[in-house]
Amino acid sequence: MKTSLFPSFSETEYQRRYRHIRHMMAAHELSALIIYGDSAMSRSAQADLHYISNFLGNRPNYALFPVAGEPTLLVQSFNHVPDGQRASIIDDTRFGGTDSAETITHLLHEHGLTTGLIGLVGPMPYTAYLTLSQQLPNVHFRNVTGPYRLLRAHKSDEEVDWMRRGAAFTDAAMFALEDQARPGLSEAQLAAIVENAYLNDGGQSVIHYISTTSMHRSDRCAPAQNHSDRLLQKGDVILTEISAAYWGYAGQILRPISLAEAPTPDYQDLYRVAEEAYYRVAEAIKPGATAQEVLAAGAFIDDTPYTICDSLVHGFGIGLLQPSIRTPATQPQALGEFVFKPNMCVVIQPNIITPDYQKGVQLGNLGLVTETGFDSLQKYPINFVETANH
Repeated sequence: MKTSLFPSFSETEYQRRYRHIRHMMAAHELSALIIYGDSAMSRSAQADLHYISNFLGNRPNYALFPVAGEPTLLVQSFNHVPDGQRASIIDDTRFGGTDSAETITHLLHEHGLTTGLIGLVGPMPYTAYLTLSQQLPNVHFRNVTGPYRLLRAHKSDEEVDWMRRGAAFTDAAMFALEDQARPGLSEAQLAAIVENAYLNDGGQSVIHYISTTSMHRSDRCAPAQNHSDRLLQKGDVILTEISAAYWGYAGQILRPISLAEAPTPDYQDLYRVAEEAYYRVAEAIKPGATAQEVLAAGAFIDDTPYTICDSLVHGFGIGLLQPSIRTPATQPQALGEFVFKPNMCVVIQPNIITPDYQKGVQLGNLGLVTETGFDSLQKYPINFVETANH
């Protein structure tokens, strides 16, 4: 295993991952995996590749992971290759060529893997799949993204340590917002406050979703992915969803902030329901609990005057993982047989809103499933943040 100028897990950790991946491959009778990643969601969509390589790329990248032998990481574009070779723990890290799918087919021929079953991991572009299927007509490709990501959902102690570091960076951002948000600032300036809280200490930006609106004339119900030109005013509410990371492993925190004025009665009531939902769901999450049981814990929301916009619970690290749970009235699909296990990381994030989508709050934390239940990795207080800045 190569040494690196970048953070990296131990050799024992990568051996553990490779062993579990190959056990999954054997169960599905796969001779190889083709793993895909791209830069979506602030590079969180590189998570499947990062898991085996330690590389967080910025372009569409691929890996060939055979059931026997060493993997190959294909990096795009050519000027990204030197950085990839420094960060990757895979010895055979190289340029993916003008067409990575073409390069993969050549690698499969070199390995003698031109028949049988090969697993696909990640949202590979259809054009790449066409190239593979046309040039390898005797190979049957099987989507094993779900089983692969279920492996990623079970965190090792080393991974949990990195999640804690990401959570600490994320807490720092929320403390900075509480201290520095004031009337006259733009949403972009709030984002700058967030990033300045951790970049100097080695944290990475993943998301800082921010919405601002007047509590007296509200027209926002959830944190927004793009920052508007709106300037903060006294009596505003700031809705936040923030994730800062340590080498890809991020925390996540969600809080409403009232600016230079106490929350209005209607916002206090929204927050009351959000906090009750948070604690009910946290109580339900424990080893052996099913997704259906957690869904039931949030069912009381459907009996209030409110609904939800964002999901109530989702797996996390790196990026979104199973499960994704809403409320019985808003769950769009069957939850399946998901069971919570120790060392899974999840975000509880009730986004309680009015049915017209004009008003809402969101409260949430990243946490760890332990032997005794849900343990928040975020240490910032659970509250409706009030700032006196004016």
